[in-house]
Amino acid sequence: MRNTFDRHDGRHRGGSVALPFLGGVGLPELIIITVIMLINCFPVVLMVVISLLVVRSQSRSHSAPPAPQVAASWLPDPTGRHELRYWDGSQWTRFVSDAGAQGEDAL
Repeated sequence: MRNTFDRHDGRHRGGSVALPFLGGVGLPELIIITVIMLINCFPVVLMVVISLLVVRSQSRSHSAPPAPQVAASWLPDPTGRHELRYWDGSQWTRFVSDAGAQGEDAL
């Protein structure tokens, strides 16, 4: 027997809950329709999720701010061989300093 909703007295007839705004479609039918829709939509949903993850990972790798520009100055020697080495604003130079005495040392 099909699940129906008696609009006259507001009582439900049948074995499951009928939703009156769905025109007599009951809960079992809704579950079946939902399962069919999920099965049919799964590849699309999976592709969307994968695409979002790829875009997110790419945006993370490209979103790092550029390294701040450091003005030319004497800075601690990155090689550790001297106290200071001159940074020209874009690269380390051969000019070094130890205890105030300047010299040269190639990198």
